[in-house]
Amino acid sequence: MFSPFPIIFRERLDFFEISMDNRSIYFCPEIRGYGKQGSVLRGVYILTSNGNGYTPQAIRNRNYQVIINLLRESEVRSIRDIVLRSSLSKTAVKRIIDNLLEAGLVCPAGKGQSSEAGGKRPELFMLHAGQVYALSCIFGQNGFRFILVDLKLQVIDCVDALTLYPGASYQQITQSMADAIRQFLMRHPEVCDRLCCICFSAAGIISYSDGVLINPIHNNQWGSHLPFLSDMRKLLPMSCPFYFDNALRFAAYYEQMMDPSLQKGSVLMICYPRDNIGGSILQDSQLVHGRFGLSGEFGHILTDFALSETCSCGKTGCIESVAAHKRVVARAERELQNWPMSVLNGRELSFASISNAADTGDIFAQRQMDFLVHQFSTLIYNLQIAIDPDILVLKCYTDHVPMHYFSSSIQETVNRLSLVNTPIPIRIHVDQHGDDYDMMYHNIICGGALYGFDRLFYTESMFNEFIARYVDGRASAVKQREESEKAVPPLDSRTL
Repeated sequence: MFSPFPIIFRERLDFFEISMDNRSIYFCPEIRGYGKQGSVLRGVYILTSNGNGYTPQAIRNRNYQVIINLLRESEVRSIRDIVLRSSLSKTAVKRIIDNLLEAGLVCPAGKGQSSEAGGKRPELFMLHAGQVYALSCIFGQNGFRFILVDLKLQVIDCVDALTLYPGASYQQITQSMADAIRQFLMRHPEVCDRLCCICFSAAGIISYSDGVLINPIHNNQWGSHLPFLSDMRKLLPMSCPFYFDNALRFAAYYEQMMDPSLQKGSVLMICYPRDNIGGSILQDSQLVHGRFGLSGEFGHILTDFALSETCSCGKTGCIESVAAHKRVVARAERELQNWPMSVLNGRELSFASISNAADTGDIFAQRQMDFLVHQFSTLIYNLQIAIDPDILVLKCYTDHVPMHYFSSSIQETVNRLSLVNTPIPIRIHVDQHGDDYDMMYHNIICGGALYGFDRLFYTESMFNEFIARYVDGRASAVKQREESEKAVPPLDSRTL
């Protein structure tokens, strides 16, 4: 179509610009592999500069976002690797990497392997993990624990006060925790300007959107509808974002984000530590909280109407009330006297001894585990009907307990209950590499920190502020310094 206005076509580093009648349209290749799902997309964005779309600055920031997240997902990357995964030009990638090097966010990581055809070995780059930090904390009625981690989730320092305040009130815990965080940050003054978030977690029903602890199920003496984030903001007047979520939801988030195969579609994860059951639902790597924060409170789904064991929530029939390790042991102690042939007679009963005996064929131990299998199969059956996830994961935290009989039996039972007459794959992960509580706390706290980092690097507004501060701010400071140096007249040797 004929246009009376001159059309100007310019090829930029990161996009193409077509100008006409003092207005511009920007064509930018759509990024492949953008986002944690790693999906491959094709096509172009049509981005206008008239206020209804992206500006060149926004396109530039998006390209930074893609490259930084690619570096987060791998220990090291070469320029060529980033070009292939981002669809950006080599010139654009190299320029961004140079800027990130100058800002200190990226550092060289040596040389890679040359291609099969030979040639020059590529330079490798990695994120400078010590440029951004997150503080993550878990608390309850007996105390708190928090850690400081860098971008690689390496622990820089920690404070463990989980048992220092037995039976403390809500006010005592929040005040003590805030005091400890202030003292902690005073010991690490270099961190304060680089702290991207503080993440808090606790057991109970938590309204993520407004930071309210609606029902601290295991700490009923605290009351309900506690404005936790608002209280912490008053005690800790800091500019970085605060996040607050259910502890096992963060643990499940950590497990899922560490496994690329769990980052697409809908994933339901059930976490089974020693005395609690919880978890999360993720949709394309995004946590699903629900209206009241009930999503993931799987331990309080009713699975048993025969026993009258009271749950910590005050009700009966919850799976948590019958599947907690201490409840499994208590039932076995009551029934063992009727089984004189069991290898467990004369031994100190524990969840580990019962599970191990079941693995070796002890009939009594297998009956105890069968009851547990029935409870979890009922739970999984109901969750599959309600949610119908793409992937279901059962994560068991144990102390050197393989749980072979439990794992095989639960898969068989769930398949028998299935309404679709098709085997339903359940991934059962049994973590038996040490103290179950230590591993659970590690996943909770690291999950909170990882969640905070993901919010920074995947939320457009927060990431734009990050780039403005660390990249543009650094470049502006360098430019001002260079200009001031030019303004100083050279020294005349005759005046010395």
